[in-house]
Amino acid sequence: MALFRKFETIPNALNAHDGGVADGVDTSIRVKRAFLPGGQQVTVKPEFEDCARVARATGLSLKTVQQAALDACGGSDGSGNRKTYGGLFKL
Repeated sequence: MALFRKFETIPNALNAHDGGVADGVDTSIRVKRAFLPGGQQVTVKPEFEDCARVARATGLSLKTVQQAALDACGGSDGSGNRKTYGGLFKL
């Protein structure tokens, strides 16, 4: 079974997570979403290179940046846990 993939850019992914350290830094992060043929989303994943770029520029940890991207695109429940879509895959 093939998954449909959609790419999007989260323009200001660090809004609530940076404590002001991202002032003047491009914090846009691309994310990949994968969907089943019926349209049900099963995964969302921030692009590693974008997260690494933002982490280097801000001094934040890679994990913090990845979590901020997930929170910003709705791929997290806000407490650091990835959402489960349809009970099929845990993101």
